[in-house]
Amino acid sequence: MENIIEFLLKRKLLYLIFVTFLTFFFVFGITKLKIQGDILKALPPDEPYIKMFNEIGEEFEGNLIGMVILKGIPDVFNEKTFQKIQELTEEYKKIEGISNCLSLTDIMDIKKIEDGIEVGKLLPPNYIPKAKEEYDSLKSYVMSKERYKGVIVSEDGKYTSIIIRFSEKSDKEKTALKIREITEELKENFEIHYSGIPFVVIFVNEMIRKEIIRLIPYSLIIITLILFLSFKNFQGILLIISVVIISITWVLGLMGFLNVPLSIVSNILPVILLAVGSAYGIHLLNKYKEYEKENDGIKKSVRDMWVPIFMAAVTTFFGFLSLIFTQLDVIRKFGIFLSIGVIFALILTLTFIPVILSYNISNISLIKDFTFPPSLLLFFISKLIKKYKNIVAKLCFVILFISILGILKIKREVDMIAYFPSNNPVRVSAELVRDKFGGHASSYVVFEADNIKNPLILKLMKHTSDLLKKSQYIHNPQSIADLIAEMNELVTDFKSIPESEEKINNLYFLLEGQPQLDMIVRKDGKKATIQMVSELGKTKIIREVADYIESVVKRFSGKYLMIDQNTLDHNKREKVFKKYTKFYTKTICEVFNIEDSTKIYETLYSYSDESKFKKYVEEVSFGKLEEYFKSEEAYIVILDKKLREKVIRDILKENDIKGVLIKYFKNKREDIEEAALELEEILKESKRLGFINSLNFDKKIKDYIYEFTGEKWIIPYEEEFKDDGEIFNFKIYHTGVPQIYKKLDDNLLKSQMQSLLMVLILVFIFVSIEWKSITGGLITVLPIIFTTLIYFGLLGFLNYPLDAASVMIAPIIIGIGIDYSIHVISRIKKELEMGNNNIFENLLKTTGRAVFINALSVGLGLLVLVLGDLIIIKRFGILTFITMIISSLSSLILIPIFISTRKPKFLVKKSKT
Repeated sequence: MENIIEFLLKRKLLYLIFVTFLTFFFVFGITKLKIQGDILKALPPDEPYIKMFNEIGEEFEGNLIGMVILKGIPDVFNEKTFQKIQELTEEYKKIEGISNCLSLTDIMDIKKIEDGIEVGKLLPPNYIPKAKEEYDSLKSYVMSKERYKGVIVSEDGKYTSIIIRFSEKSDKEKTALKIREITEELKENFEIHYSGIPFVVIFVNEMIRKEIIRLIPYSLIIITLILFLSFKNFQGILLIISVVIISITWVLGLMGFLNVPLSIVSNILPVILLAVGSAYGIHLLNKYKEYEKENDGIKKSVRDMWVPIFMAAVTTFFGFLSLIFTQLDVIRKFGIFLSIGVIFALILTLTFIPVILSYNISNISLIKDFTFPPSLLLFFISKLIKKYKNIVAKLCFVILFISILGILKIKREVDMIAYFPSNNPVRVSAELVRDKFGGHASSYVVFEADNIKNPLILKLMKHTSDLLKKSQYIHNPQSIADLIAEMNELVTDFKSIPESEEKINNLYFLLEGQPQLDMIVRKDGKKATIQMVSELGKTKIIREVADYIESVVKRFSGKYLMIDQNTLDHNKREKVFKKYTKFYTKTICEVFNIEDSTKIYETLYSYSDESKFKKYVEEVSFGKLEEYFKSEEAYIVILDKKLREKVIRDILKENDIKGVLIKYFKNKREDIEEAALELEEILKESKRLGFINSLNFDKKIKDYIYEFTGEKWIIPYEEEFKDDGEIFNFKIYHTGVPQIYKKLDDNLLKSQMQSLLMVLILVFIFVSIEWKSITGGLITVLPIIFTTLIYFGLLGFLNYPLDAASVMIAPIIIGIGIDYSIHVISRIKKELEMGNNNIFENLLKTTGRAVFINALSVGLGLLVLVLGDLIIIKRFGILTFITMIISSLSSLILIPIFISTRKPKFLVKKSKT
């Protein structure tokens, strides 16, 4: 190292020009630096759930929704509010990056009309009702529809949402900014709230930008004050600060050139590097004080200090670099660039500071008398170590035991909304959306099949959707199956899936061309989604949502058979019907929380014995047949009432439709075939309705029972029946924001354990090699293990969660704390080599003072983070301040106590050589 310094001192002007040029080069890189506040991007893009989520976005016109919530004046249903809804909706549609926009003035509606079903808009294009009566009628209609209430209008009718779908390939943050800009310009006196991840991200980005600008100067001021109190020398302080500012500039510039954005995690990188990077300069200038009057003072200072500084920096480097073992991409990148910053600070400390010192600027050396920290305090600590070392050791064990109790109370958290203060607009809006609309975190259950419009697929999709509704945290599941069932209800009075693919196609045809269809069914008809929302709240809720969706997906996964009962012989029909009944019994009991499955099974199974509900069937059949024969559209019209009743009774009695028609209408033989087919369908439908009428169940359960009474039966695949029906193999899987957040949560603990284990191993190996002693390695890591355990205990007792920020603190404790241990042991070794008796007093007066100054400057430098707005960053500042103080004190107390008690041989050996 001395040769390198000699080389630089001879070419110091050239070196300074090089550093200046490099700094300006990286300043240009900073201009390219971006900010990314999207925590969804914390996981690498090749993560399976991320890939599936992105595929949803590409295939179904986006995977993320935003909501602009408007509070009506005085409620939603009035002309002024509707005009504003329409104005905003039309403006949003013009914004590039929006694939779909739903609001009260532009949303699909399905209604029954005289000739059948009409699929259109809730309101005609560009039409705004005027009269109060129209609004009263509209309100009554909207609030009666499950697809609207709690989705597009709150249940109290006071809030309405404009639901915006962001296209996958768009710049979602840019689009969200444009939406907010337009809304703020047009909102007038309406109360407006923004919700959805794209809006949260732009708020986070703005806060990150603001906090970087505000917190770095605060941290710089605090560190400068601490250094001034310690050194009372402006030039020396300027040298230390210059090193870290240049290091920060290089790191941020490098991130800009490599297109690595600042995130909600890495935005504190400059503050950490400012605090941490000053340590090496402190120790070097502290040593320079001893040699400042000598001719080769600079070289001797570097000669004595480069090894401990290098060791400290390298161990810090490994401590931060251990974060690469996490699966969270933002934390991994944070660790990489923070490590690079440490190396920059190390290189500049060992080169830039000596070069500047060589110019002999007046008053550059540190003053002789240090008054901070107070000498009395340092003397007290040294006496404490000597006189009460046994008591102090026992006290440390008590602290460790208490910390372990705190560790048991630790919880994990990935709630992005909780990062904001309770009065922050982001949090207020999120809570409003949760209460009024169920949340904005989107999830998707995906069905892949050869033909999504097949009755079996749609029935399973509807069952899945209905089962999802059971969760108190999942809201508004929507799928093509729900739309088909809603349309079928207008025809049959039962919300169910038709068992005929022809009927399904007729209903589906009415939906074609509707924008909403492309959001739930892929254009080739081979993939469809159930999409739903949930609140983006506490991790416990997020995990419950993700786990529940996954359990429902597993419930309906597998191979199925659809069997037409008319193709079975009597014995096989009986066997299959029992399987079919069990399948629907289980589904109904799960969907409606019915514990008495026996009652449901017996009810469903009784459908096989028509004698038990025959009178109900006859009542329905008579009415249906009479309606048919009176209809002008019937193949055979019977106007005579007596004849009509006689024909109907004969049909019901003889159960021979064609024979009865021939008996009465021989002259209409050309119509008898067609009429017989229609009447057969009527009687089948009448049997189903008669059975339903005989039951005393809730309407929603009757919807399921009506679907059950069809002729095509669904059963889970069994080898015995494989030749009796159509085999269906399809994929069903799930992804979404809760699932991604759950993965983030899983990775928090895994990342913490991996990074801690790796950094401890790396640091232990490195210092053991340096000391040429395993015992030396163990002594070096002892204080950081002690501090780390206390840190985790604090997390539990303070009720601070393990989150995306706090997960980084333990590696930082090790990375920085190991510096203190190395410097302390290095000083003790030197005191032993010199044969000094007052080892610990000298330690505290020299290296101990520098360690404490460094810990205080780092701690207070990071404590300024409490001035930020994000709660997650405030906690980070508090915890790092506390742990830095504990880490320095544990190095200054535990190592001397251990050495004085055990007298390790590696120190003695070193002193003899």
